[in-house]
Amino acid sequence: MNTDTETETETRKNPLARRRVLALMGGTALIATGCTQGEQRPDDKSGHASGERAPADGPAEGPDGALGANFNEDPDSVTFAELRDLSASWLRGFVPMPEVTADASQQRAIEALLDAHHQGYGTVLSLKFPYNHRAIPRPGSSAMTAELARVDQVLHTVLDTVDVLAIGNEPFIESLPQDRSSGAMNTFYETVAEHIIAYQKKHFPSRCRTHLYMGALNHLDKPDEQTAATDRWLSFARRTRRSRASTSTPTSPHRSGYSPTSTTSFPASATTRNSSSPSSPWYSSGSST
Repeated sequence: MNTDTETETETRKNPLARRRVLALMGGTALIATGCTQGEQRPDDKSGHASGERAPADGPAEGPDGALGANFNEDPDSVTFAELRDLSASWLRGFVPMPEVTADASQQRAIEALLDAHHQGYGTVLSLKFPYNHRAIPRPGSSAMTAELARVDQVLHTVLDTVDVLAIGNEPFIESLPQDRSSGAMNTFYETVAEHIIAYQKKHFPSRCRTHLYMGALNHLDKPDEQTAATDRWLSFARRTRRSRASTSTPTSPHRSGYSPTSTTSFPASATTRNSSSPSSPWYSSGSST
């Protein structure tokens, strides 16, 4: 019998296999602000049966130590019934940015996370920019303009709704080696991050519930993966966080661990636990700033 086929079949039968049920761990925090004023969006049109709710206590106050599930790009691999059975209170997925259209709410991962939010779950959305087979866009190029337009569609749909927006999915895997070594990858993600921060500040000048993170940083347990690019990534996150914190004046309490002047709230043990498992579908290495 082909054991590989048998394993794949079992995975399909058991979509919440061990590697898909996890304690939420983190990337690098840019800033934590909390939003009440913002863009006008259509009223929620989704109907929810009274039985389809998150655990009675709702999501944990922050993802530090919380139990959640990750569906990557396939929301059909997780059901709310399974989340309730596991007492999981957070849900994470990523959106492949080439799939984003004028109505980002129709993209499967985004639609699933919006539904999860309305049912009381904590939500994490990562923006996946797949540039591992082609050059990453440069600032000022038509490709960058198109990418930022797709980002705007996502922001219009999810800001002040999802709890965490991660700028990147696995950027050090989803990019070409030459773009990582030349600095082009860092420049791209820094441009996207600055664009998102400006958008958030413009449309949610008071406070916004969506917390911005950058990540993930893969395989930092390996010395040869600790490069000038990873150093620059962390330096940018720290510098941007300090700059944003110095000008942020939130007017309501934050969830535990999300003070605009605190470091990331993820436990140190999360870094060790996750970095030892490079195949993890969540952030492959958490980093405190």
